[in-house]
Amino acid sequence: MKNIAKLESGKTYTLSQIFSENFTIAVPDLQRDYCWGLETYDKTGHQQGELVSGFLTSLKAKWKDSTNTDKFTPMGLIYGYEWPKGTYQLCDGQQRITTFYLLAGELYKNNLVSDEIKQELRSILTKSSPVDYNPLILAALQYSIRETTLYFLSDLIENYFLSTNDHLPFYNLEDRAKYHTVLNANGRPVWYFMEYDNDPTIQAILGAIYTIRKFLKDSFDNPESITSFAEAIASKFSFIYYDMGNRLLGEETFVVLNTTGEPLTSTENLKPLLIANLSSEEESSEFSKLISKQWEEREDWFWKHKSAKELTSDELSRDFYTWWLIAHANKESVNLIKDYQSLPDLKDTIKNIHKFFFSLVSLTQCLKHKMMPRKY
Repeated sequence: MKNIAKLESGKTYTLSQIFSENFTIAVPDLQRDYCWGLETYDKTGHQQGELVSGFLTSLKAKWKDSTNTDKFTPMGLIYGYEWPKGTYQLCDGQQRITTFYLLAGELYKNNLVSDEIKQELRSILTKSSPVDYNPLILAALQYSIRETTLYFLSDLIENYFLSTNDHLPFYNLEDRAKYHTVLNANGRPVWYFMEYDNDPTIQAILGAIYTIRKFLKDSFDNPESITSFAEAIASKFSFIYYDMGNRLLGEETFVVLNTTGEPLTSTENLKPLLIANLSSEEESSEFSKLISKQWEEREDWFWKHKSAKELTSDELSRDFYTWWLIAHANKESVNLIKDYQSLPDLKDTIKNIHKFFFSLVSLTQCLKHKMMPRKY
């Protein structure tokens, strides 16, 4: 039962059903980046490792427990809403769903998996083009956080997962942790653009692929077992879908879920909080699109200018939004979420934040120019 007409609140769905041909799954711009494929750190700065390997170990254990039963293996709730018609925006569950999606891709690429199961995996990865005379390969998972991620996923599906010749050259785990990248600069595929290096979601996806590939190689050595595992991933692991109704409720739920469940940083919560508190007129206008574009521009700049030892740009991002409050709200100490919520005019606040950002960029460029050695 692959193609279903729609996702209904409270119903249980397999991965094959979630990625039905009849609709699209998208990660909206309110979400944070995919991060499970990157190294994580605790509050004291100690390295804790990435999250994908532990998740895969758990999936393998659940698969072994389920081999003698026809029951679904529950993987928890996913929250979303339909907008526009035919597209389901994920408010919570994108880390799990993205990891499952990448796992389906690596299983499809694995030579030990049977051709029959590969067809089901392919239907998870791709959607048919609506234009019959130009059959494009479309990724079934769409990311709206930034454009580079959206383009990369399409390239990844067509040129890597569905390709028999192209391979991603990865560093080993130690080099990935040291250099915060998984692509060899001297061995980039022709479809991999330099801009992809500056997208944290893309780097996390590449890290996840490396981990998944190693896990499959170490865990399965015969066609029967890995085919059984692939079949379970496609049609035995299940999710309960909960419909949030609309974007506003989805954003509010995103903040609540991610401040009481899996921890987010204050700056990751700041964007959906500000957008959710705009008036309905502002939220539905071109202004909300402008906000997302400006936010993406700032986050890209923070990523490019982060410290070389950091795997995320959150520290620089947090410092920026903290100093804006100190400069404009006359604050000596700052609680980002609470203080931004208390500001009287969010629309003016958002405009002023980007002006402040341009001042920072101009100042940085000026200092960089002055520090360059002069030629005589």
